[in-house]
Amino acid sequence: MKIEDLNAVRETNDRMKRTAEFLERVEAGKFDVRSCGYDIALPNTHTDAIKALIVSGLRQQIAECRKSLTDRGVVLPEA
Repeated sequence: MKIEDLNAVRETNDRMKRTAEFLERVEAGKFDVRSCGYDIALPNTHTDAIKALIVSGLRQQIAECRKSLTDRGVVLPEA
């Protein structure tokens, strides 16, 4: 594998780890929608919907990182 490929794999893996850590915090409830700049009182239904969108986006990012790594020949454990 070329050094450029190794660097890309490392960067993608690091990004995937950070995203997965943030996803864990969101799913564990250690996340406040206001911390993302929504400094207004929102009904719980709205905050739940926003959190669901965030979780969905994070899962999609992780899936894209996994695909990028497997496309480069990296063998990953099952998610």
